[in-house]
Amino acid sequence: MATPAASLSPKPRLNPFCLPSDTGCRFVLLIVIVLAATLFVYDSMSMRGFSAQVQLYKDCLSLEPMTADVLSNLGNPLQVRDPSELVAKSAAFSRCVMQAQRRNAEWMLAGVALVGLVSSGIFFLLPTIKIRRGHLVRLQSEDAPEVVATLESLTAQAKLREQPTFFWNPLNSAVRGLAFGRPRRHYVALSGGLVTKYYTDPNAFRAVVLHELAHLRNADVDKTYFAVAVWYAFLAAALVPLLFTAEWEVISAVAWRLVALTVLVYVARTSVLRIRENYADVRASVWDDPASLRRVITALADNNQESFWRRLWRMHPSAADRSRILENTTPLFNVGFWETLLAGLTCGIALPILKLLLATLMTGAVQIGILTSSIFAALVAGIVGTKIWRASLASTAGQSQPPQIFRLALALSAGFVVGWQLSLSAAFDPNVLPRSSGAGVFLWNVFAILFLIACLLVFLRWEITSASVWLQSQATAHSPTKTYLVGRVISAVFLAVILGTLMTAWESGQTYLASGLPSFLTLVLTGLMVSVTQPLLSAVLLALWAFPLAAWFWRRQSDTFSTSWLYLEQPAASPLGSQPHSFLPLTALRFALQGGVAFLVLHLVIRLPWHYMQPSTGASDFSKLAFYYSQVLLAMLIQGAIATVVAMKVRTLPVVHGLFAAFVVGVLSTIIFLGTAMVFGGGLGLKFVADLFQTIVNTGAVASLAVLATVMLFRRERQPLHAAA
Repeated sequence: MATPAASLSPKPRLNPFCLPSDTGCRFVLLIVIVLAATLFVYDSMSMRGFSAQVQLYKDCLSLEPMTADVLSNLGNPLQVRDPSELVAKSAAFSRCVMQAQRRNAEWMLAGVALVGLVSSGIFFLLPTIKIRRGHLVRLQSEDAPEVVATLESLTAQAKLREQPTFFWNPLNSAVRGLAFGRPRRHYVALSGGLVTKYYTDPNAFRAVVLHELAHLRNADVDKTYFAVAVWYAFLAAALVPLLFTAEWEVISAVAWRLVALTVLVYVARTSVLRIRENYADVRASVWDDPASLRRVITALADNNQESFWRRLWRMHPSAADRSRILENTTPLFNVGFWETLLAGLTCGIALPILKLLLATLMTGAVQIGILTSSIFAALVAGIVGTKIWRASLASTAGQSQPPQIFRLALALSAGFVVGWQLSLSAAFDPNVLPRSSGAGVFLWNVFAILFLIACLLVFLRWEITSASVWLQSQATAHSPTKTYLVGRVISAVFLAVILGTLMTAWESGQTYLASGLPSFLTLVLTGLMVSVTQPLLSAVLLALWAFPLAAWFWRRQSDTFSTSWLYLEQPAASPLGSQPHSFLPLTALRFALQGGVAFLVLHLVIRLPWHYMQPSTGASDFSKLAFYYSQVLLAMLIQGAIATVVAMKVRTLPVVHGLFAAFVVGVLSTIIFLGTAMVFGGGLGLKFVADLFQTIVNTGAVASLAVLATVMLFRRERQPLHAAA
């Protein structure tokens, strides 16, 4: 940052621009909500009657493979018989869905294109409309030479990439400024009253102008006016046509969901307009004396008490909030419950409708599920993950408490579940799918929600841990941006696996539970056995410890650093974490080697008698499977035990060290298993080796996570939260 003016607070203010801001996060949320709402509206408009559409999907559902079809193709948990008939049925189901949804897809794509075109048109016309409605004329040197000279000086101080054009309305006596425009053509409008302030109160004039220039420097002007344009385009090109073209049966079926979506679009738009003001205030306070800006903000205060609902709908933050953040920027780093809930709502609403659209453009339920979950995993990782990193930075710098992960996990999962109920799929599925009612479906839904919460808890804890250790390691770097971006990619893959697995499993359960619980449980067990051999799961579990532990290679010896990006007012020494994380990978490695020795001894104790007790004709398939899974179970138990011991020994980042030790034990166990198999004359195929490695490592990591989570619950009362990361 530039050399700052004197701060209003004796404590140095955190730099809210060192990581992507909330303005960009909220803008992305708005675009996704509008996209989902537009798809929702035009899918509803395309229907030729609710009952007829339901019947089309029922016809397709009769072609979908049922539980008996799947089970009949299973030999044992590691072998699938000829799948050609099963694949043929799945392909027929996919083709039927594509045909049934083709007209809807054409309407949805046309609707998105129309809303996009109308948004772009409004966006490019808004500057002209503002100039004409505000009776603005270009401010020339002949009008006020001293003012123009000062404006040029302030623009140079703001270091803008492109110089704005200044307009004014000499007949407007109000004291106000406004930055507006479109890409590569930005304007700053000054009222006549503000120009008069140049002569009567030059400090107030500078404060207002710098605030408007700060909007340009923060690159939020284009986002702001596109957000406004998107709102008006959604009303004009989506809502109004629906009311005049859709059949009443369809409108009545989706009415309350449509109202909720419209409210969400408005709230998302308003949040973009509101948060940008705080960032502009902070930016302007760095360029000039913040006391002048605070005095101007205080003059805008409304002494009347506002109700909660009025505060919710207002497009500017209150003067009290602006003054408070101007003095202490820490609130800009907080991650709130309602913001996280909105992110979950957005994903829950948009994911089913996008999945339905993709089903008309491509075949393959697995491919569609992966692509859909990847898109929204990137959304959550980019938005919620960014907020977690910002909150972790403030916590690591000692200016706030660590984020409350259980509260955030509840907000995100609740938003996802409620958002799914707001989606168009929730309106159709009860009328289409032959689901059984009763305890089975209810328990399956509860299990899916609890699994989602558990996975999100792991994800959020991993985000906090990674952010904390990497921000410390990057304290002397020019910027933490590169590390932050790497973290976003890894967390997107993490969430894609979680969301993709959960979505596929939940939908399969909803469909196949009707066939009976015993068959369903067999299918679930088989699915779990197949899942533990998937490379993506291995990559996610590996990232849980590898990404945080990689910061060890960038470790620093001192506890304080001269950070160039952490504070707006740079102190002589910037403490980034009063208790730097102590990495002890060698300690974890030592215990892991002991675990490997324990597996070797127990493995030989089991293998030798089993080998010599087999008949001369060789072991049966059942005996081989029993031995195989007994060794997987043995390795899993040892990995969990070693992870627990390491977590109890290491006081900082115990989960990270415990998972690292469990991984090393898993690798050693795999090598020992394969080595003894070769010694006793067994053959080793490449697929067998890969499946064995992933099964041992993945099951051990999952078991270790469960054990470590329990251990951390008991340790939390006896140590700081950051130490239990």
